[in-house]
Amino acid sequence: MAKIIDRIVLNTLLFAIFTLWATYITNNIIIGAGIAFILILTISIFTKPKTELKFVPEDYIPKLTTMPTHDLVDLIMKVIIPSYHPTQKKNAIVLGDVLLVPFLKLTPVSADEIYAKARKAKFSGYKKLVLILNSYDENQFNKITQFLPLSVENIDSKVVICALKKANALPEIPKQAKVKPKLKSVFKNAFCKKNFKYFLLSGFSLAILVVFTPFKLYYLVFCTITLSFALLCLFKKQKKIPSYFI
Repeated sequence: MAKIIDRIVLNTLLFAIFTLWATYITNNIIIGAGIAFILILTISIFTKPKTELKFVPEDYIPKLTTMPTHDLVDLIMKVIIPSYHPTQKKNAIVLGDVLLVPFLKLTPVSADEIYAKARKAKFSGYKKLVLILNSYDENQFNKITQFLPLSVENIDSKVVICALKKANALPEIPKQAKVKPKLKSVFKNAFCKKNFKYFLLSGFSLAILVVFTPFKLYYLVFCTITLSFALLCLFKKQKKIPSYFI
């Protein structure tokens, strides 16, 4: 309800602004209101609010990665095609002579780790290893492919997430509310020392324009404000560096 009210208020304000400017340009309030209505209608069409949240597979990666492996295997079993006759193990799924292993990490999996998994699968008597990964070092993996003890296939975890979505088997994840930055944080970032030169350049530019423009008062006011911002950046208290750091 609040979003609808906000949208009505926004459209009303925009209509008033467009009407004023269009009337000023055309010298006709009826034509001005008509132009404003067309503009508001156009904006409303192209900024139609989305009623359905967009599905983003990446949002589920942290959830699946931090799940206990046996729970993750339980999930994956729900989307394996039955004709493969899957058999569930503690931390893997057996598809005949193929071993499917979910190996989800928050950091890229190295070629060494993949090779170690391949050796273990070969020792257990499997002919192929299928790894479900978030990401891996593709360049290094390609270099060792011909030296692997058995065939290895890497599947992107997002493929599995999409399959779980299709089967309506995805786990619940908390909805992350958009966190608005605090006013103190905004000022802290705006008036940092690295922005001093930008405020200074803007201030001097406005000071030069004061000489040439007939609107001297306005430029003088903004020049004073901008140079004051530069001073804030210059005299901002710096963080004390601990003595045990260089």
